[in-house]
Amino acid sequence: MRIRVFGAGLWCVIACSRLCHAQDTQSHALPPLAEVRHWYGWQTFTADGVAAGLFVGAVADHQNTALYGSSALVFGLGAPVVHLAHRHWEYALCSLGLRVAGPFLGALLGRQGDGETRSTDGLVENASVKYTIIGVAIGGAAASLIDGFVLAYDQGPAAAPEPERNQLLRVQAFPSLKLLPHGALLGLSGTL
Repeated sequence: MRIRVFGAGLWCVIACSRLCHAQDTQSHALPPLAEVRHWYGWQTFTADGVAAGLFVGAVADHQNTALYGSSALVFGLGAPVVHLAHRHWEYALCSLGLRVAGPFLGALLGRQGDGETRSTDGLVENASVKYTIIGVAIGGAAASLIDGFVLAYDQGPAAAPEPERNQLLRVQAFPSLKLLPHGALLGLSGTL
């Protein structure tokens, strides 16, 4: 009896392995599904537009530090939150890194152009931050463009084409316009 059960079990294992192998070769024979990329960079650019508006408002309001802080907060976290909403945590981390590094490097480069006036006792009388602010803006714009045009994509399988429906009656209409020497002729033709 045990030999029969063992033999039947062995037969089931062999049959299942052949079935799985047949299904495996059939699955490799199918063409791969096409991937479609969907751009959502307009959402990151919207968050960056709000941050840019706050930044310009801070510059116009005689270096308002509260507006600078709000701009930095929206710029630093706006686009990463958009990436998280699209379930791309790796893009969110990369976006956050771009948004810290871009303005920081821009500020370092812009700082080289700013000048200082020192008094005779060594104190700074007039320090300019114009080029530092320009560097922050250029670094932030570069980070925003890289984020929006390189990172902000969803990828997924292409939608299957809809099967054509059988219709008893199909109507097609074709408008037509014919220009004549003394007027025009407007018509409608079609098929049933």
